[in-house]
Amino acid sequence: MKARLVITGISLLALLAVGGLGAAALRLPAPEQCLGSYGTSLRGRTRSQVYNALRAARALHGAEIPPGGVFSYNRRVGPWNAAAGYRKAPVSYDGEMMPSYGGGVCQTSTTLYNAALLAGLEVVERHRHIRPPTYVAPGRDAAVAMPSIDLRLRNPYPHPVRLEARRVGDSLVVAVRGRGPRRPVVVRTEVEAVAQPPEVRGAGQRKPGQPGFTSLTYVLRGKKGQVLGHEAYPPVNSLKP
Repeated sequence: MKARLVITGISLLALLAVGGLGAAALRLPAPEQCLGSYGTSLRGRTRSQVYNALRAARALHGAEIPPGGVFSYNRRVGPWNAAAGYRKAPVSYDGEMMPSYGGGVCQTSTTLYNAALLAGLEVVERHRHIRPPTYVAPGRDAAVAMPSIDLRLRNPYPHPVRLEARRVGDSLVVAVRGRGPRRPVVVRTEVEAVAQPPEVRGAGQRKPGQPGFTSLTYVLRGKKGQVLGHEAYPPVNSLKP
């Protein structure tokens, strides 16, 4: 009867050490983990906006940013036109909503922006909307428009990071994954002042106004804080006949 040699994990480590290889021979790369994730609600959005947001998410999903590399949202996801399969949906232009191809892709860029902040990525370029969208807190949005209004992010880690984007229930969720260690990050937004909308009579139409306000958004990394934006949104007049 032949004897069998059974080597457990501990025994194998001992054998490697005796052979001069040491424990370093078993040192594997750190496992991939979620460095930061964020979700925005799809409720209250039109069917076409949801369709475009999810189409942009599919284009975003699987993108990899190399160490020190800069990611461009427009380059990865755009163009959002009929040829690329996008639909017309409400888009904010100068504070007014009007139909245009790709309406809803800003929700995907905004969700990515917040996930990137929590993951410790560096923001190279980011723009806000003239009026804050309803799916995120003021100062936390990231507007995009082809070809010049982009969201660009830099990977500061010594390893690649990978982007995941998918629908989870009634939410759009974006996650940044990489081989740690994860950097603890807190993002905070404070609304500092609110201005009520002035009334304009004799306008020949009735339209509700919107209050104006200023917001301060900052990120905390350990004991260090960095202001991301100090933004002012003027009030929109209330029109009355």
